[in-house]
Amino acid sequence: MDTGLIMKKWMVALFVWVVMIGGGIVLNIFLPHTFQSIEKRVRDFFFILRGPLPTTGKVVIVDIDEKSLAAIGQWPWERDVVAKLLRKLTDMGAGIIGLDIVFAERDKTSPAYLNEKLKLNLNSPEDYDSILSRTIASTPTIIGYIFDMNEIHKGKYPPDIPAVIVEKGESVASVLPEAKGVIANIDTINDNAYSGGFINTIPDESGMIRGVPMLMSYDETLYPSLTLEMVRIAYGVERIEVIYGESIGVESLKIGELEIPTDRHGRMMVNFRGPSHTFKYISAVDILDGNISQKEIAGKFVLLGTSAAGLFDMRATPFDSVMPGVEIHASIIDNMLRGDFLSRPGWTDGADLVIFVVISTFVFLLFLGTGALWQPFLLPILAFGIYYLLRWILFTQGILLNTLYPFVALISAAISAMLINYFFETKQKLIIREKFAKKVSPAVVEDILESEEENLLSGREENVSVFFSDIRSFTTISEKLGSPQRVIELLNFYMTPMTDIILESGGTVDKFIGDAIMAYWNAPKRVKEHPDVALVSALKQLEVLKELNSEIEKRFGFPIAIGIGINSGTVTVGEMGSRGRSDYTIIGDTVNLASRLEGLNKLYGTHLIVSENTKRELKRDYVLRELDQVKVKGKKEAVRIYEVISQGKAAGELEKELLLHHEALQSYYEGSFAKALEAFETLHADNERKLYELYIQRCRYYLSHPEEGERFDGVFTATTK
Repeated sequence: MDTGLIMKKWMVALFVWVVMIGGGIVLNIFLPHTFQSIEKRVRDFFFILRGPLPTTGKVVIVDIDEKSLAAIGQWPWERDVVAKLLRKLTDMGAGIIGLDIVFAERDKTSPAYLNEKLKLNLNSPEDYDSILSRTIASTPTIIGYIFDMNEIHKGKYPPDIPAVIVEKGESVASVLPEAKGVIANIDTINDNAYSGGFINTIPDESGMIRGVPMLMSYDETLYPSLTLEMVRIAYGVERIEVIYGESIGVESLKIGELEIPTDRHGRMMVNFRGPSHTFKYISAVDILDGNISQKEIAGKFVLLGTSAAGLFDMRATPFDSVMPGVEIHASIIDNMLRGDFLSRPGWTDGADLVIFVVISTFVFLLFLGTGALWQPFLLPILAFGIYYLLRWILFTQGILLNTLYPFVALISAAISAMLINYFFETKQKLIIREKFAKKVSPAVVEDILESEEENLLSGREENVSVFFSDIRSFTTISEKLGSPQRVIELLNFYMTPMTDIILESGGTVDKFIGDAIMAYWNAPKRVKEHPDVALVSALKQLEVLKELNSEIEKRFGFPIAIGIGINSGTVTVGEMGSRGRSDYTIIGDTVNLASRLEGLNKLYGTHLIVSENTKRELKRDYVLRELDQVKVKGKKEAVRIYEVISQGKAAGELEKELLLHHEALQSYYEGSFAKALEAFETLHADNERKLYELYIQRCRYYLSHPEEGERFDGVFTATTK
């Protein structure tokens, strides 16, 4: 790509980069909810791809499932049955029991309740509520309750918490969820319970449970969740510390040595272990019937809840759209026991922005500098790389970075870069098409356009074969034709087939100089064995000219003859000229020598001359005649030159002639002018050629000027072009 176009490309790229970065930042600021919603869905996909994790095995769920309901009856059960279940669990050595159930009304099946309601006047009837409350008081049971966010159950209170909640740092007003009421257990249970915790699992705006509040505010008092309270009691810690970060809200909670990272609203992000039933579920009826081994319960956190569909305690999570709510509590406790928390520290907002800028810039520059062939492979490789990096950060480091932003950066940067490349490659192709449409064949133009070669038009060195041809005595011909129209008609008639031959062989027509044609092979399109291709093209032109001459003689009254010079070597090739007007061409000594060789045809009476440089690189057989060692005008070093007679090998009389010519030329180079003269005269007698006349004259000159012969070095200096 030429320098001007490259500069324009990078100026456009800089503008697009600024717009892309600015646009991403602005969208994140002004459309945060849209981005956050999509980002959460992307993160859910990370959980699904990660798959289930093993649990600690220290949390079990006693399930009021369909099997239990079928055996015992519909829910709610009599409270004495629940009390029996709690005593069984305690006898089996349960470490601590959490109730994901709220007993908000009296047991209407209790004899005491029926006696009171129906005025039966029974003597000391059993009170199932009292039985349950005494059981809760005498077992390691922590009750659950539900905070109401809508003031429907205003006026009631949760149980007192036997713990001190200490706030550290600068508290931010209204940062924790504030309840308006509470769905509490009946007073007798509330008053007898050692402690309790709320069981709210508040879904986000998409209806999904991803984070769960650990603390909530009610009537200016802070209360812990059931899971937090269970872990606190199990660890034997009397205080909960709320750590506030500077101007960001809650940073973490501390229970003794255990620090639980949260978001600014005190929500712990759940590192889900897997889909529904990843944890150990034990049917409640199996506990009551004694069908479970004690080791399944002993020393463990036991959560009593339900998976029965009819009891409507189902929640949507990243792994499962119908996970029992009790299993979410199990996941939270398991997170705290293992310590593999997911957190989003305050610095992650800045990190998200830095990652977006870094990925956008890297991918943008990478795709700008990469060919279209590699880009379809790069995009998935980079996407997988970003995915595994984010996965490692999320599940190994436990840091909740934005999982959407990096992929937005990747896609937007890649698409932007590809569009810029496409636009400027299209423009470059138009420029190339304009430059080469009349220089090379259409097929070669298409090959050039499809080429992945960089800087095609910029100056570089190439090894090429340069061709010059010229019509002999064209000034005399022009005078004979009389009018410019006739001259142009002749030139067009001659040059069209000559040009076609060059183009068909893969050559590039550089320019037309009056009656001369300049062409070259191996630039801009690579041409294998270009010296041979150039030479075969020249021989074909000479053959075609013989056929053309019959028509030229009819139409213009005389035949024409041409001379061709070919030289191979290194040239500078590329776009050259002024800022407003330029051309793709070649320059260098190789070009100059080829032009001089074409002119030497007049001196030697030949039609096609090649240099020793070209002869050295030929791969095929040709009939060649060495002509001379020449210093052409403008060159200090001599070069051997050869007449090309035909393809193939010499035979018969021609072979004898060439052999004698070679011997005569060697005698001439050695300064044996008498011997050379005799040989050239013999050659001329048998085959009258201008070449032999030339050497006869030279030999006679040196014989008559012996002092010149003593200084003779075998090199002829050409003084004309």
